[in-house]
Amino acid sequence: MVTWGNIACKAPWSMITIGPGGELKLCCSTHEHASHISKHDSLFDWFNGEYYNQVRTEFTNKIWPTACKICKQSIEQNHTPSRDFPYFANLPIKNNVSAEIKTPLALEFTPSNLCNQTCVMCGSNFSSKWFAHDKRAVAEGLYWRGNQPGLVNIVDKPYQMSETDFQKILDILPSLETITLKGGEPFVEPRNIQILEFLANSNHKLKHIDITSNVHSVTDYHWTLLKKIKAKGTYINIGASLDGTGKTYEWIRSTPFENTFENMKKGKSVLGKDTFFISMTVSLYNFFTICEDVKFWYDKDLVDTVGFNYVYGPYYASPSLFRQKTIDKVLAKCKKELAEFKTTRIQQLYRTKHNPEYLVDLKNVKPWIDFVSEMRGFNILDYQPSLKRWVSKISAN
Repeated sequence: MVTWGNIACKAPWSMITIGPGGELKLCCSTHEHASHISKHDSLFDWFNGEYYNQVRTEFTNKIWPTACKICKQSIEQNHTPSRDFPYFANLPIKNNVSAEIKTPLALEFTPSNLCNQTCVMCGSNFSSKWFAHDKRAVAEGLYWRGNQPGLVNIVDKPYQMSETDFQKILDILPSLETITLKGGEPFVEPRNIQILEFLANSNHKLKHIDITSNVHSVTDYHWTLLKKIKAKGTYINIGASLDGTGKTYEWIRSTPFENTFENMKKGKSVLGKDTFFISMTVSLYNFFTICEDVKFWYDKDLVDTVGFNYVYGPYYASPSLFRQKTIDKVLAKCKKELAEFKTTRIQQLYRTKHNPEYLVDLKNVKPWIDFVSEMRGFNILDYQPSLKRWVSKISAN
């Protein structure tokens, strides 16, 4: 009997996750790539196969699966684990706990790594825009660029799921209650649009669609499709990946801030404010101004909720490089200044902790800032004075 206690999670009984290279994973929080979609004739078979059954058995016996070490560490450090975030907590499970043959009810997938941005904490495995830049970085001596935990793994060419593998997704679509479209950037991938067209123009109704998007490339046609889907009673939740404002945003994410801001206003007018929340990735580069960025979005009345992701890797982009005294000072400021905004998921921000293991990459902080600043045509340190002082201090040492 499964009990939803200290280590339980709904994901093994509910969802399939497909990464931007076709890798099959238990969920988006794990770094463990269990298999590849091309190795399986059917996603139904994968969901009922040896890997999932082993994970379910371990959870049932209150054993942490190896894929779940990030949530395990979060609980041990008294932080909110990913499995308790609303997305995971609300996953459907129906009779999948007791059923011998289990039906996937939720799908998170990325049919390619096509993207329109070169986010500073990302890399070519998640963004096609990084390919040439990653190769140049290594050629110019930043050999450590492709040897990092987390997001950055250098790949040689864009990945696009084959039509055969994409058909496997279409095959399970009628059984799904929830889908999550991710990237790359979902709105630059034609097959994501194909799925939205199907949902807008067919009788099939999902309960829930989650989309993680930088919102920069959403067109009027895309807004129209989403409006039709929402009119059918499907709840649409768009997590807008906006990691700053103004020049800080442009340095971190590479595209003009004003374009994204205008698209957010258009999205609100079409779908309503309740469709969106801001998902800020907390990094070395926006940590000192994160409170101001949160207040900006509330002041513009474009969202009801702001949440936070966190850069665990690459190490040289993570705020875990800051000393705990520095981190505590910023968090205390945020706790005070954001107290009036009750829907801010502030507990997610408190995951920021100094990690001495990350200091191995301290020497790579300045070279990476210099490399990206050359790409952008301006330097983040000119817009982040506290970060500039910290970088000057570590460079002097």
